Amino acid sequence: MVLTQFSVKPHIVTMTIEPGHLAHLPGPRYRALAEAISAAIAEGRLQPGQQLPPQRELAHRLGVTVGTVGRAYDIGIRRAQLTAHVGRGTFVAEPDLGAQVHDFMEAQDVPEFDPRHSRMDLRTNQPVTTLLTDLARSASDALRANEPPAALLAYPPTAGHAPDREAGRDWLARHGVDADADEVIVTAGAQGALMMSLMGLARPGDSLLAGSLSYPHFHDMAGLFGLRRHGVELDEHGLCPDALDAACRDTGARLLLTNLNLHNPTASVMPEERRRALVAVARRHDLLIIEDDVYGLLLDEPPTTIRALARERTVYLTSVSKTLAPGLRVGFLVAPPSLHARLLDAQHTMLLGVGTAGPRLFRHWLETGLADEALERQRAETHARQALARRVLGPLAPNRPGAGHHLWLPLPGRWRAGQLVDRLKAQDVHVLASDLFAYGRARVPSALRLALSAAADRPSLERALSLLRHTIEHDARGHEVVA
Repeated sequence: MVLTQFSVKPHIVTMTIEPGHLAHLPGPRYRALAEAISAAIAEGRLQPGQQLPPQRELAHRLGVTVGTVGRAYDIGIRRAQLTAHVGRGTFVAEPDLGAQVHDFMEAQDVPEFDPRHSRMDLRTNQPVTTLLTDLARSASDALRANEPPAALLAYPPTAGHAPDREAGRDWLARHGVDADADEVIVTAGAQGALMMSLMGLARPGDSLLAGSLSYPHFHDMAGLFGLRRHGVELDEHGLCPDALDAACRDTGARLLLTNLNLHNPTASVMPEERRRALVAVARRHDLLIIEDDVYGLLLDEPPTTIRALARERTVYLTSVSKTLAPGLRVGFLVAPPSLHARLLDAQHTMLLGVGTAGPRLFRHWLETGLADEALERQRAETHARQALARRVLGPLAPNRPGAGHHLWLPLPGRWRAGQLVDRLKAQDVHVLASDLFAYGRARVPSALRLALSAAADRPSLERALSLLRHTIEHDARGHEVVA
């Protein structure tokens, strides 16, 4: 898409975008608009501090819904390219603001906060950041470890240093994954592991299967590699084996992306019987399974992994981003021996290897017991926040027990998810609508994903959920049918 004009008035940007520009781009229109805004910032056509048009004004100009513009702006906020201020509007972010605030907070010896987000921002699945203090304080000790300091500055082996692969093996064992250290590849988080898997195992034009509701970047990655995306029907237990069987027959797909423990976004945990049924389908169609298990350790008793049931056809990956610290960017991958070289080639092409500092810090946490202590605190906090959410939401809360960082909230009556997102944003409560997670062309239910762990603290979470419930139950406009 081309932004044909940015006419800048004092502090306000007028964007002229032809509706036709959106129509010719792949993917949802809100993503196309977000990419156009990102490009304009990168090219200097939007300057720090400039204000974007009100959502309703831009929506009218483009012939799209207000929710479409709102979600495009939300993507910009998550990328730290935009900032939103209640009552004032949306602005291009000052690039150094985060660093300035960080320096100020360190000088004042007070807890750090993220200036881009509300304390009631429930959009990003992440560990509860207030529990990371001990991990952060240990960083200098880890980097003063016995290994030569110069090793931090040199190119690492593509698969990772041997001690880091051994730490990965030990972390994987906590997930119930049995692997030798020489089978483990250290990755740049789960995101890096997913990217290298698609780069190494798929070719442009191949079909990629995933749940009809899936982690949004599954969709983005598939598009980046030129793959055809096909959504597989879900029920309360996750992927439906019969639907997967039909999708394999109809598409000839040989690759499936899965997230079975605390599925993102529905929070379901697939029972073992269903997992065995999926494996039977995969063997029947010679389907390779990429098992993304970033949330598994948040469960008290996670079910058997797909890798344990079908080692010969499973690429298993996880990271510490959802359990310990997302900024570390450390993950681990194991795969059948026949695929190992292809995956290493992909990692080498993408990154050469994963920098040494992050894995060394993780290894220090593991060796000192800090990693397990932090994990236990995260589990306890997620249980407490899930219980708080069910108490505050009352009859709106899902029927099944909750665990992990997020909660999937189907909406009652005629509420549209995008409409409710806009209502809540006006109250400084930020959540994600179900259409963000759509994969393929399946029907999307009207629902919200609530990242309970993203709230600054429990009082902020309680206030956000109280405003959510009050809006659903008392805002009569939510029961209008929106065209």
